[in-house]
Formats: sequence, C-alpha cells, structure tokens
Amino acid sequence: MKHKIKLFIILRYLTYVLTFLRGIIYAAYLGPLVYGKYNYLTTLLMIGGYFSFGSELFISARISREQDSRTIISTIRIATFFHFFFYLLVFIVLSQFDKIDLDFNLLTGLVLLTFFQLFIKNATSLLRENNKLILIGASEALVMIFTISAVFIGEYLKFNADNLLYLLISIWLLCLILKLIVFNYHNGNTISFFNFSIPEYRKVYSFGSVLLLSNAAFYLVILSVKLVIKSYLSFEQLGYFGFAQSLAYAIMMAFGSIIWAIFPKLMRDFDISTNDIRDIKAKILRHQYLYTSSILLLILIVSQVVIFGLEYILPSYSSSKFVIIILLFAQLAVSINAFFNTVLISNKKSTALLIINLVLLLINSSILSFSIQYKSLEIIGMGVLTSYLLYSFITILFAYKELLQEEKYLSETFSVLFDYRVFLPSAFMIFMLYNFIDYSFLSILLFLFLNWKDLKSHLLGLFNDN
Repeated sequence: MKHKIKLFIILRYLTYVLTFLRGIIYAAYLGPLVYGKYNYLTTLLMIGGYFSFGSELFISARISREQDSRTIISTIRIATFFHFFFYLLVFIVLSQFDKIDLDFNLLTGLVLLTFFQLFIKNATSLLRENNKLILIGASEALVMIFTISAVFIGEYLKFNADNLLYLLISIWLLCLILKLIVFNYHNGNTISFFNFSIPEYRKVYSFGSVLLLSNAAFYLVILSVKLVIKSYLSFEQLGYFGFAQSLAYAIMMAFGSIIWAIFPKLMRDFDISTNDIRDIKAKILRHQYLYTSSILLLILIVSQVVIFGLEYILPSYSSSKFVIIILLFAQLAVSINAFFNTVLISNKKSTALLIINLVLLLINSSILSFSIQYKSLEIIGMGVLTSYLLYSFITILFAYKELLQEEKYLSETFSVLFDYRVFLPSAFMIFMLYNFIDYSFLSILLFLFLNWKDLKSHLLGLFNDN
C-alpha cells in the first residue's frame, strides 16, 4: 500500500506540473479574452459538479463500513441520472433568461462535461476505496497530456482562438468518456434499475449533502469572485484573474493530493473515539507544519519565477504579476487549517463545517461587494486572502475548543495561524514585493534559516511513524 501511495503521489505531482503548464499554454494561445471564456466555462462546470449532492463524499468516508455496498453503489448511480436531469432543468431555465453568457457550442460542451463529471466523481471515490490509486493517477496525467496536445493540434491547423477553445473542449470531453468507461470496468459494478433503495438513498444523501454543501460554500468563494469579475468587469479581466488563480490552485492541489491519498488513514488516526487526544494533537500539528511550510517554500520559489520571468514567458499577462502572488498567499492562508478540517470530518462534525464555510462565504461576499467597487484585481485578491485567513482562524479555533478539548484554545489557534516560521517569511515576501521587489528572493533564505532544522526533525519523525 505504501508503494502504491508513493507512486500515486508521483503521478499526482506529474499531473499538477502538467496542470501548471496547461494553464500557461492555454493562457498564451487563447489570449486573455478567450481564456476568460474558458475560465467562465470551468467555473460553471465546477458549480454543475455540486449536483452530485455529495455521493462521492459518502463513498470516501462511509462505504467501507456498509455491509450491502453494491445496493448503495447502484442507488448512487441511478440517483446521479436523476440529479443530472435536475441540473439540466436548472440549466435550461437559466439559459432562457440569458444568465449563461456562452454560445451554443460551448453550452453543449458544458452540459456534456457536467454529465460525465458527475459519474466520474463517484467512480473515482470508489476506485480510491478499492486502493486503485495508480489507475486514478495515471488517468489524470493522461487527460492532462491529451488536453495540452490539443493546443498544438489546433495551432498546426491554424485555428483561431475561438475554434481552438472548441477543440480543447471536444478533446477534454472525449477523455472523460474514455475515463469513465475504464473506471467502471475496473470497479466491476453494474447498474440495476431494480436495485434502487429509497432508504439507502436517504442514508447516502443525508450524509453526503451536508459535506457537499460545506465544500460548495468553500469553493463558491473563488467561484463567486470569478462570476462577479465577469459581470462587473469583463471576460478579459476574468482571463487575467483566472490565470492567476489557476497557478495558485495548482500549487494547493499538488499538496492536497497527499491528503487525498491518505484520507482514509487520517479518518482512522484522527478518530477521537479510538485514539488518544494528545496523540491526535501531536499528529495534527506535525502534519500541518510540514504541509504549510512545504507549500510556502514552493510559493516563494514560484513567486520569483512570476516576478522575473512572466514578462518574458507571457508578456500579455505581465500586468497580473501582483495578483498572482497575492492569490498564492491566499492559498497558503487556507492551507493552514487543512488537518484541522480533516479531524472535524473524521469525528462527524460535518454540520459544524457547513456552518463555518457558510460564514466564510458570507464574509467573502461582504468583502467582495466592497472590493469590486475599486475595479482592481489586486484589491479583490487581497479580499480573498483576508477571507481565507478568517476562515482558517474560525476552523482551528472550533477544532481546539469543541473537539480537542484545549483549555488555551485561543492562544493555540494564534500559535498555529501566526507560526513565526511561516508568518515571517510570508510577511517579508509581501513587504519586499511592494517595496524592494528585486530583493524579494531573500524571503527564501529567511524561510530556510527559520525552518531547516524543524523540517528535518519533523520529517524524520514522520518516517519513523510510518
């Protein structure tokens, strides 16, 4: 199993390197205007993905505990058809009121992508539960390779930017169709319309929908920002912001893949009913420090590439340099609570997470309504950063106070949120960015000075545990 996880992580890292490159290649060949349309489409696609109503989350968290898993899986697959038709109804109504600003070809592509995405989410969770991580990792890498290759095919055929976008969506759709066929084959489960159980449906979606609403509230923060930029500014401005956010998101997901791969193990290790709270606290703090500090180091390195290389690599996007770095640090802010978030899920605090994420959405909406007035992507990015910091604060505070029974929960929360080993290099980088940008590389040296010894000892402790 350990070898599978290691190979999966390698494949995931390859995928996120390719995701990073794809973002740059798409931005370069499509241009800010059409890349803005692409970002708008992917934003709507993510929203469509929430019509799974959390079935994939139930599979990840609970399916191994169920005796009659085949009936549950069959119920989920049949229900997904019904959920898609509900999505289609909503989609048609919005289209009639001109609320979806895409042409017919892109609208059709969006609907088909959503359909296959809904089924792939469930199939992926089931494969992970069956420890078929390598298949998941390999398929994701191949999809990236094919969708990147589509750009060069379009360039060879001398497609303009709009036609190139149609080609990219077509290749992406073909990849999803093949991916679903392969996943279903390896899962070995067939659909039976006589095997739909209403009690199982209620069980799945009463659990999964709460986690889904929680995830949706979290991701609607950045999705709502994109929709507002498109509505109040332009597709071109959305292109700049989308490019910045895609680079930041690729970094977060590169490290998030580690949590994703070991999520079932974390669910067991963080279960308070079967583990000592002191051990859980120690594991959370060690994992969280390694996770956050690793992300920060990568952010500092990528920031230097953005500062000194963007105007040569993508000169048309050089004006988005500062918003890219701000969103990179926004991802750092939200990563600080990753393992505290996981411990809440493992101890069935999904309702509390939903409330916290709804509070985050409310805070961000308030900040966004203020920042959009300035029509500055940098100010909008700073609003996202502020929202994520407040979100991490609330999540960590709740975990310490209500779950981990920490008496000094407020001081412990601040010690995690403003750990000097992470906070000082971050603050120094942002200060240098706006004052002495040519010397911003010194933030990397400051990070290494503050973290080298601790990183080494924590990594040794992690390997000894495993």
